[in-house]
Amino acid sequence: MRDYIKYKAKWDGIEVIEVSEAHTSQRCSRCGEKVKRHRDKFKCDNCGLEIDADKNGTHNIARRGIGIY
Repeated sequence: MRDYIKYKAKWDGIEVIEVSEAHTSQRCSRCGEKVKRHRDKFKCDNCGLEIDADKNGTHNIARRGIGIY
């Protein structure tokens, strides 16, 4: 999958940045607090964010890609 994404991105002139996904589902994408994930839901005790855990993780991966976190 990774190679396919790189191939398609190169075809369209898009840069691909690889980042580590470690702990992205445990960190709040709003405030950055590290908390425990509850199955498929993420709830931050610090700021109150409630979101799908996978969506929260993708926000954090994107932030790493642009240099935040």
